[in-house]
Amino acid sequence: MQQCKRGKATVTIEGTGNFEGTKESEEFNITERPITITAGSASKAYDGTALTNGGYELTGALAEGDTIRSVQVEGSQTVVGTSDNVASKAIIVNAGKDVTANYDITYVKGTLEVTKAPLTITAKDQEYVYNGETQGPGDMAYDDEADIAEVVTVKGLQGDDELTSVTVDGQGQAVGTYPLEPKGAMIGKDGSLNGNYEISYVNGTLTIKAEPAEDYTVKFVNYDGTVLQSGKVAEGQVPKYEGATPTRPETAECTYEFAGWTPEIAKVTGDATYTAKFAEKAKKGVYEAVSGAGSSWTQGSSDPLVFTFKRTADDETTFGHFAGILVDGKAVPERDSSGRANWTAAKGSVVVSLQPAYLATLSEGSHTLTAQFDDDGGDGVTVSFTIPAKAQPAQNSAATPRTGDGNGMLVAGLSAAALLALGVIAAYAVRRRKDS
Repeated sequence: MQQCKRGKATVTIEGTGNFEGTKESEEFNITERPITITAGSASKAYDGTALTNGGYELTGALAEGDTIRSVQVEGSQTVVGTSDNVASKAIIVNAGKDVTANYDITYVKGTLEVTKAPLTITAKDQEYVYNGETQGPGDMAYDDEADIAEVVTVKGLQGDDELTSVTVDGQGQAVGTYPLEPKGAMIGKDGSLNGNYEISYVNGTLTIKAEPAEDYTVKFVNYDGTVLQSGKVAEGQVPKYEGATPTRPETAECTYEFAGWTPEIAKVTGDATYTAKFAEKAKKGVYEAVSGAGSSWTQGSSDPLVFTFKRTADDETTFGHFAGILVDGKAVPERDSSGRANWTAAKGSVVVSLQPAYLATLSEGSHTLTAQFDDDGGDGVTVSFTIPAKAQPAQNSAATPRTGDGNGMLVAGLSAAALLALGVIAAYAVRRRKDS
């Protein structure tokens, strides 16, 4: 069926061939198809640029094969406010042919809205030295660009907009702090652009300081007197060392770690010198065994095993660094659960005595004793000692005699020897008589 345009159309029906009938005609009225085109809407905060939206929305269906080729949408909003976004001049085509006239088009406006941009103006802090008079800007307006930059900071200006004037109010006389209040900002010439901003004001602080105190010389020196830092510090202020961390060369036995200053840093009341102090830490291997290494303990003995350990430098501190012992790699408490001493430690370097009662609990054979110190890196000093096997009494191949049998046999042996000797002497005497 051929598509018809709007307007009147006549349809004629006539019988042909096997159909007979009277020719009839009917007239139809074709009206425009209703559709609605709504222009797009949009909103944003003020940024100094124009807000536009070229979009649109179609309500209602187009006839089959028809398409919208274009719609003109016009509207623009730059400053804070609203305006219409207007759609018009739609063109509808079918197979390249303009069929717009077949439609009854209703155009609906959209809305373009620009809202206020946030703007924050903060008064910069100001500082004065007490002079007995009122100081501060008072209720002063600033309209020079450089002056404005010195008294406030501005956050949120859009595009090429400028703060052309601002007032800062605040004064003080006595030593203390006072508020600095920004107000009366103007954006653009004579505030013409103020309406585009939601302006917030943040106070600054006006400080009136006491007169400067007298300055004193403060030195920071190393352990050897080398000056590390020197300068003037006002009375009542706490000096601060700002140089590199002081160091002290290590020795063969010790290393040194910076541990602060002596005397303790305090508020300045006069010239002062602070000297770096260092914590001494013994290097690993600075302790040695002096005696007792390789010793042995006889089972059943009432004597302890005694070992002496010393520090190769500053031996007088050895006992103070002593931290306990290990036997065969295991920590041994100073006393057992009954309170009996397992070992004792005494000054004189450090003298460690393993007590007989404890030694009796150890197995026969070789053992190690490790003396531990709190500044040797955890290795300690290890020596060895032994507990020999207990000696066994000699035994004859014959049965062991009862108690006392050994003495009787000894007496009998001596008596037989004596009798034999007397017999030999008597025989010799008889022979001499015969020879004479």
